[in-house]
Amino acid sequence: MRLSAKERLGLAVGVGLLIVAIVLIGSRGGWNGFLHAPEPATVAISVGAKSVDADNEGRLVSVQGQLVADHPPADAQLGIVANRAIVLARDVEMYQWQENCIDSVCTQRADWSAAWIDSSRFSEQVGHRNPDRLPLESTQFNGEGIHLDAFQPDLDLVVAKIGFVPRPIEPTELSSNLAASFSVSDNQLLSGNDPMHPAIGDLRIRYRVVPGGATTLNGIQKSTRLTDPSAIQANK
Repeated sequence: MRLSAKERLGLAVGVGLLIVAIVLIGSRGGWNGFLHAPEPATVAISVGAKSVDADNEGRLVSVQGQLVADHPPADAQLGIVANRAIVLARDVEMYQWQENCIDSVCTQRADWSAAWIDSSRFSEQVGHRNPDRLPLESTQFNGEGIHLDAFQPDLDLVVAKIGFVPRPIEPTELSSNLAASFSVSDNQLLSGNDPMHPAIGDLRIRYRVVPGGATTLNGIQKSTRLTDPSAIQANK
């Protein structure tokens, strides 16, 4: 049976579409690849930090630039400002009585602790009483307006990539009120009259920061944001 010109054209178009489909399936790793979306790229694309390219939306990008906070983190209670930092962490310990019991035998000794210890539960309370609370608590202060040139990286991504480093305290940073209650020893704040022989209730305060400056961050581009790619993998 002879086909008409119109039928021959339709057959040629159908064969052509079939060939295109076969090529696409092969390029996507067979039927499995064709039916499932490709995995996100694991190699970051290096991009400029001065502007955001919308064509990279949803891609893993590597951005190198200056990481800054428009308003640096600060401990307003103690008047400590961490210039050129992104995050400021305050770690507080208090010198307290601690009780250790083995079977029915309990002993008490004084030592530094970041957590308040309830001495009313001690087996031997006479002469081993702690203050009723921590007058200051450990906390974290975040800078405001955090950006890597044109990008705004998520705080979790910044902390995971850079991490914390010690932030020494200088005596010149202390206000007159703070200097009346604390001294600086070994780059930390200490209350009490004798740093070498602390008394129950004395405080020891250290600071840590996530520094700013020249930084390279890898993240998923979402508009101007950079998000942590590990969070996407964890939610899969």
